[in-house]
Amino acid sequence: MAVLFSPEEEERREREETERMVKLYAIAARELQRNRELEAENLYLQEQLREIELSKQQHAADLQDKNRLSRLLEHKNAFLERVAQRREAEFNSQKKEREERINQLISRKRAKETLLKLMYYLFPEEERIQMFHAVDARKREEEERQKREDAEMRVKLEALKAKQLRKLMEIEKKNI
Repeated sequence: MAVLFSPEEEERREREETERMVKLYAIAARELQRNRELEAENLYLQEQLREIELSKQQHAADLQDKNRLSRLLEHKNAFLERVAQRREAEFNSQKKEREERINQLISRKRAKETLLKLMYYLFPEEERIQMFHAVDARKREEEERQKREDAEMRVKLEALKAKQLRKLMEIEKKNI
């Protein structure tokens, strides 16, 4: 049996039903919004964790590169020290050779001057001329010998410089 309600009661019941439905929809909407917020927060946290992991991996790779480069720097510094020592030794030996040559030239010049003075005072004119020629011939021979030695030294130095340049270029290629 159906119960009949007055129009006011019917309207009140519909209003109550509508209010109840609105409340249910509001609750459902709040739940849906809360679920979306939770999903967004979870997604944000996952992205943060992924970023942290990527940062850790990048940091580890950077540390490996730093360690590798620091080892290379040690090797480079040791190599540069050896090159500097070698160059200093070469410079010192060349300086010593140059000083020896200068001393030889000075002693020859003094010997020549002494010989010329002796020739002038002790020997007659013709013998002095012959001795001058002999001294000049020896002087020319000595100059030629000196030129040959200088040329040989230059060739050796150029070869040494070329060798060092090749080594430096090879090291630069390896470092790159």
